[in-house]
Amino acid sequence: MFWKRLLSFFAPSPGALTLLWAALVISLILSATAVAIAVDQAQLMNSSLAILSFCALPAGGGLLAIATFIERKPGARVFLWSGVSLMMATAIGIFALFETTTSDVEASPLPVLLCACGPILLIPAGILLFLAIRAYPAFRQTLRAARAQRIFEMIQARSEVRLAALCAELSLDVPQTQKLIRALIADGELMAYLDEENQLIYSAAALGEKQRRLLAMVKAKGRAQIDELAAELKVRRELVRQWTYALAGRRQLHGFVDWAGGSIYSQDVEKLIAQNQCPHCGGRLEVAGKGLIQCQHCGVEVFQ
Repeated sequence: MFWKRLLSFFAPSPGALTLLWAALVISLILSATAVAIAVDQAQLMNSSLAILSFCALPAGGGLLAIATFIERKPGARVFLWSGVSLMMATAIGIFALFETTTSDVEASPLPVLLCACGPILLIPAGILLFLAIRAYPAFRQTLRAARAQRIFEMIQARSEVRLAALCAELSLDVPQTQKLIRALIADGELMAYLDEENQLIYSAAALGEKQRRLLAMVKAKGRAQIDELAAELKVRRELVRQWTYALAGRRQLHGFVDWAGGSIYSQDVEKLIAQNQCPHCGGRLEVAGKGLIQCQHCGVEVFQ
C-alpha cells in the first residue's frame, strides 16, 4: 500500500494515459518499420535512421507533450514530460548518427554533432525541472500521507509496534520517524502513544488495555510493587507512573502511592482524608493538585 500510493502520484489520468499509449504504439510501429528497412536492405540504413529521428520519436514526443498539457496531476506531468525529454534526447542522438553516415566523418564527427545539438535539450530539461519543482510540495504531502497510512495500518494490526520496524518500513531513521509520529499525534491524525525510551508505539486501544490491566492488578492485590507492574506490562517504571496519574486524574484509581518505597495501594482513603491523616505514616495531608493530596512528612501521594 505504501509504494502503491506513491506510484499513484505519478500515474496519469485517463485522458493523458490514452495519449501515452498512443505515443508508445505510434513510436513502436514507426520504429519497427525503420528496423525492418535496415534489416532487409542494409544500404537503406540512412533511411531507417531518418524515420527514427524525424518521424517515430518526434511523433511520440508530440503526443506526450499534449498529454502533459492536458494533465492536471503534478506528479503525472513530471512523468509524462520525462518521456518527452527522453524521446527528444534519443532523437537528437540518432540525428547526430544520421549526419555522420551521410557526410564526411572527418568533417562532422559524432561527438562534435552531439555537442552542437546538446543545447537544444536544455529546453525540455528546463521545463522538466520547472515541473519537478512545482510538483515537489505535492509529492511531500503524498509521501507523508502514505507513511501516515502505513503507520496506522501497522499499529492497527499489531497494537504495539517497535520503532525499528517502522523505520525499516518507511525508509526513515529513528529521529525522522519519531518526528513524524509526534506530528501525527499532535495534529490528531493518529490516536497512539509514543514511548521514546523503549522505542515503542501503542495504539489507543492497546494503551487503554494496558491501563485497565494496571488498574485491575492494583485493585486485585490491594498493594502492588511498581517494578512488578512494569515487568508484567512490559513497560518502563516511568510509564507506570504516568499511567497511574492518568487513572487517578480520571478518578478510576483510589488509594495512595509510595514512590520512594515503590508501591501502589488501592483502598478507600476518604475517612483518612477527612481526618487530614496520611494512610502511610499518619502525617498531615495537603492538596498538591487536582484530585491529588500529598503527605508533607513522607511524600506519599493520595488519590481520591
